[in-house]
Amino acid sequence: MHMSRRCSWASRRAACARGIPGLWLLGCCALAWCPRWGLAGQVSQSEPSPESPRIVWRETTDREAPRVFEVVGLGGPVLEALGRASLSSAEWTRLFAVYAGVSSAEAPSDTPAMLGRHLIVGDRLRFQPRFAVDVGVPYVAILSLRYLPARVVSSLPDTITRLQGTDSIAAEFALSPDRQQVGTRLTQIYPSGDVLPENLLKIYLHFSAPMSRGESYRHIRLVHESGRLVDLPFLELDEELWDRRQQRLTLLLDPGRIKVGLTPREESGPILEPGQRYTLYIDSDWQDARGRPLVSSVEKNFRVTARDERSPDPRQWRVNPPATGSREPLSVTFGESLDHALVSRLLEIRDHADRPIRGMGRVTDMERGWQFTPALPWKPGRYSLKADPVLEDLAGNSIGRPFEVDLQAVETRPGPVSVLAIPFVIH
Repeated sequence: MHMSRRCSWASRRAACARGIPGLWLLGCCALAWCPRWGLAGQVSQSEPSPESPRIVWRETTDREAPRVFEVVGLGGPVLEALGRASLSSAEWTRLFAVYAGVSSAEAPSDTPAMLGRHLIVGDRLRFQPRFAVDVGVPYVAILSLRYLPARVVSSLPDTITRLQGTDSIAAEFALSPDRQQVGTRLTQIYPSGDVLPENLLKIYLHFSAPMSRGESYRHIRLVHESGRLVDLPFLELDEELWDRRQQRLTLLLDPGRIKVGLTPREESGPILEPGQRYTLYIDSDWQDARGRPLVSSVEKNFRVTARDERSPDPRQWRVNPPATGSREPLSVTFGESLDHALVSRLLEIRDHADRPIRGMGRVTDMERGWQFTPALPWKPGRYSLKADPVLEDLAGNSIGRPFEVDLQAVETRPGPVSVLAIPFVIH
């Protein structure tokens, strides 16, 4: 039954498949960690007591930061005071820093700390590295409580007294290349938000290791909140849309049921309806490239809003330049969620001479923003953020034109659009 329905849609699916852009390579490695604990620059013989602060690492489902370093045991009052204090990046780094290529027995005075974000997550202080870690490279995380800002210390005299005996804590970590015991996981689903437009066009599934081909649609279901299975929501292409490492799958929602006025939509109805809730299920029977099932099933719940038929407008984007002489990231706010994979490869920073600035970009805030960290410190001068006009939002509306265009109407025919540049200045 399933095969016959697939064949009945074959002609229009083949037509829609033509012109699909190539997929950008995204990959990640699932590696085991081997930690060694150190206290005040020396390897300890036992772990700290539960009442004392200690540094741990953990894996997350965030593809941008699959491994993070965390401080546990600081206590609620300290974390709350840190949250109120609005620490600068420099203050955070003095307090809790991670270094690559050194051990806790070495003074990292000449080694720059890794770039990343400091977050308070529940009862923990987290450092989320901006760049991936490497096999065979030692890492040391150092908590220096003596650098707690005075405004925090003065508000918590009793608590700080308790922590004075452990004002410097270090923990070493090293990546092991042994991956045999690590199962394959679905690490991220994009769009990552839980409110999506009725005319959503694409869903990306990211895995921690290469997956098998040819059976993807058997393991993916879209279910209405009533329990009703949504019939054939995806464009089931024989040549599945994997990246080169088979770690990212692109699911296209059937364009014939997205565009208003087309026969498939009139006959079968829309895939998503505004005001309704849906769940995307990915079952654990799906096998990876080695024939092993996924570690666990995954589901994503979301609510549907009205159609989005407007193209992204870079003129409405907000660019927040960093300070000169720093490697702080440039932050860009889009005002709406954009296509995660396209943002990752279609934005770039150029200097006053139109030369590209080397660095690393990452999508943030549920694809509503982007941050760019330069390889070298920022220099004062004029720069520009360049966006390719094929960059799309979640509904497939590109900067160059909306997804649904009446090509017979002269006033809506898309004209040529060059790469857009948004100027900004770093002082």
